[in-house]
Amino acid sequence: MGITGFPDRPPVRIGTSIADYQTAILGAFALMMAIYHRDIHDGEGQQIDLAMYETIIRFTEVLVPAYDRLGTVRARQGNKHFAAAPGEHFRTADGRYMILTVSADSGFQRLALAMNRNDWLDDPRFATHEQRWKHVDELNAALAAWIEGQPVEQLCAKLDEAKLAYSFIYSIEDIMNDPHYQARETIASVPDPHIGPVRMAGVIPKFTDREVKPIEPAPALGQHNAEIYGDLLGMSEQDLAVLTGAEVI
Repeated sequence: MGITGFPDRPPVRIGTSIADYQTAILGAFALMMAIYHRDIHDGEGQQIDLAMYETIIRFTEVLVPAYDRLGTVRARQGNKHFAAAPGEHFRTADGRYMILTVSADSGFQRLALAMNRNDWLDDPRFATHEQRWKHVDELNAALAAWIEGQPVEQLCAKLDEAKLAYSFIYSIEDIMNDPHYQARETIASVPDPHIGPVRMAGVIPKFTDREVKPIEPAPALGQHNAEIYGDLLGMSEQDLAVLTGAEVI
């Protein structure tokens, strides 16, 4: 969070519990590697040592080597990124926000042509990304005015024609109604026995050689006790009854 937010304000909390999910992903990856090691070597297991804070530092791009070799301490700089000049979150004519970032020289040239800013093509200040980054605020201001000053449909057509990557910043309502999300079945409907169908994020990644089974609701407390304690552990019905009566299970 020390690098998230604007320089004149306190650090901003990430919008979701990202450390929990990143740790789960790397934990699953570590588990698969441990199973692979078991299968091809001596059959022994592995102890997985994974800390939540370490999964965060693993996702910080060049933060560590930039400090180690250059002494660079990255600070909060809003929606600007050192690899994108121009690049920002730009307000559109209909009040939404669009992400547009340009790093490559060829991409900047296509943007300049789309904006009818041929003067940028011969300006030595914008010849390379390193030079453009020195003038990123000027570029972003000009791009912001251009984006907000025209109908969104016309704007998108120009960006598409210039083969420039961009994206609108979605609310959850936008996500739920987006035809691309629907076509890929990114949102799944899960039948809950108590409250009915609930829509949630679907299973990813998808595999081409297997059918994706519908997501089942989480089991009720103790729903599989007979299978686990009886079939797997060999406990008798009497033993289960004793544990149940003592409220152990």
